[in-house]
Amino acid sequence: MTYKATNISFSYAGKKILDKASLQIQPGEIVTILGPNGCGKTTLIKILSTEIKPDLGDVRIGDKKINKIKSTKLAKMRSVVSQKTNMSFGFSVSEIIEMGMNPYGQKITKESSGEISRVLKDYELEKFKNKNYLKLSAGEQQRVNIARSIVQLNQADTNQAKYLLMDEPTSSLDVHFQVKLAKNLKQLSNKNVGIGLVLHDINMALSISDRIVLFSSKKTVEFLEKPFEEKLPVSLSMLEQAFKSKFEVIRNQEKVFVTPSFKDGRS
Repeated sequence: MTYKATNISFSYAGKKILDKASLQIQPGEIVTILGPNGCGKTTLIKILSTEIKPDLGDVRIGDKKINKIKSTKLAKMRSVVSQKTNMSFGFSVSEIIEMGMNPYGQKITKESSGEISRVLKDYELEKFKNKNYLKLSAGEQQRVNIARSIVQLNQADTNQAKYLLMDEPTSSLDVHFQVKLAKNLKQLSNKNVGIGLVLHDINMALSISDRIVLFSSKKTVEFLEKPFEEKLPVSLSMLEQAFKSKFEVIRNQEKVFVTPSFKDGRS
C-alpha cells in the first residue's frame, strides 16, 4: 500500500503555504523532502500525520482516506517524530518509550521489555531511563522520541504496511547520533517500512534516500532517484533555484557530495 498525499493545498492566516502539493511513500523506501525555510515541508508532514487538515486534497494509505482509518489502527501502521514535541507532564524516559506500546493495548511482556531495553541501549539512554523527560536536553529528548517511534513500529504485524514520518529528526542530534539514526532508518526500510523525512542536510539525504523530493515554492517536484551519482549534475540547477544559492558537486570514488559554493567569481 502506498502512503499518498494528492493535490494538497493549505493556507494559514491568509497566506498560501501549499498549492496542490503531492507526495508518495512506498513501503521499504526512504523519501526525503528538501527545500528552503518556509516552503511548506513541515506543513505537509503535519497533514500526512493528521495533525492538521488540508484545505483541499486528500491523504490515503492504499485506497482508504486516512481520516477514515480508526486512530488505534492508524497508530499500528504509522509512527511520527515531530520537529517539536509539546509535553506538559513529567513522564520518565522509560514511560515515554513505553508509549510506543499503547496502540496495541498490551501489558509490558518479557519480550517487549527486551525491546525497550534494546532501544534504551541503542540510543544511549539507559542512564536517563528514570529521569524526567522535561529535564533532558533537546538532543536527549529527540533520542527518546526516536526510540519510542521504533518501539511502536516494531510491535506492528510484520505483514502489515508500516510507515515512519520524521520532521527534521537530526536537528538536535550530534554527529554520533545522526549516524546511528541513518543506520536505523536503513534497517527499518529493509524491514519494508516506508519512511518520509524532512531534512536540511543535502548530503545525508543523498546517502540514505531512495528518492529526494524538492520543495521549490509551495509544490513538490521530484528531484532525484538513484543512482544519484549519474543524475545529480542534471538536477543541480533545480537545487540552486530552490535555495537561491550556488552549489558544487564533489566526487569521491563512487559517491557524490554537494556543497554550497563560496566563490565570489573574482580571480
